[in-house]
Amino acid sequence: MKATILAPFLLATSTLALPAPKETTEPALTCFQRSTQFKSWDLTSFTYSPPTAATPTNSSAPSRASVSFTVINSVIDPQVKCVAESDKAFDGAEKFKCDGPPVDDPATYQGGAVEFSFDAASGNVTLMQRWICHDDPVWPSYLTGVGSGIADLSCLGEGVVSGESVEDTSESPGCAGLTVTVNLTEISAIA
Repeated sequence: MKATILAPFLLATSTLALPAPKETTEPALTCFQRSTQFKSWDLTSFTYSPPTAATPTNSSAPSRASVSFTVINSVIDPQVKCVAESDKAFDGAEKFKCDGPPVDDPATYQGGAVEFSFDAASGNVTLMQRWICHDDPVWPSYLTGVGSGIADLSCLGEGVVSGESVEDTSESPGCAGLTVTVNLTEISAIA
């Protein structure tokens, strides 16, 4: 009789003692895996100021055209600040280099070196960035991405997007604080 009374109790306690099911989580993607899924950069705080010409009402020297922005690449951590000036409006022919992040530790350095060109008449921004994935510490992967996007310069007003110099007015001509998406058109890797 003891056995029949204890059997249901033992059966109930054995089911209570089962381990809880383990949650299955996917391992984090590697840098190289994230690179293969990379689609676009964001250029934040995009600011463009066209050159201004000296006029009879404003005898100050003409100003230079300038463009600046921060490159955000979702694959790597460092953000890259780009700043360029030109004596004339940007025409897309000249390439400018951006200051990359400093090399603190070559074993973990992700790179981020950026070159870009900008055509003020069309708003076209082309970008080339190189970065490094250290998924294998002995054999890192070196990637190069190229892409382009259009900065909406309608904030400049009429006549300015032609790329000509503008008269300096009481309002500062230019576009500031834009976010421009640069879509990836090509990526290559050396592993």
